[in-house]
Amino acid sequence: MKKVMMTAMLMLAMTAAMAQNERPAKMDATSLTELLVKQLGLSSTQKTKVSALNKKYESVLGGPGMGRPRHDENSNSSNSSNNKRGQRPELTDTQKTEMQQRRTQRQAYEKELKSILTDDQYQNYQKMRRPHRNGQNRGEKSE
Repeated sequence: MKKVMMTAMLMLAMTAAMAQNERPAKMDATSLTELLVKQLGLSSTQKTKVSALNKKYESVLGGPGMGRPRHDENSNSSNSSNNKRGQRPELTDTQKTEMQQRRTQRQAYEKELKSILTDDQYQNYQKMRRPHRNGQNRGEKSE
């Protein structure tokens, strides 16, 4: 019984320690700017530029409107049956268009950010983002 309790306490402690290192799912422009300043060592000029950039693209970075459900509660039964089998629901044309617009905006954000950061800072920024993309940027070929 002691071993079970000790194992449970150890698992709880490890979970709590790991949770402290994770970033929130949604970040506003100010929190993201502060995170980048801390992680990348931005100068005051860079901080000002990155802050303006983050505010400009806040909707793409996790601001209002992001994280919405992909489909409404009135979805048809075929989507419901697909979800039960572990398949993704079919996207509507509107959702596909919105997704493409967000992707385009995200690429524009990345391009502008790259022009503000030094090469080393941008490489570190990419390393920060990689856990969200399984270690590889979409569209890039693995070497």
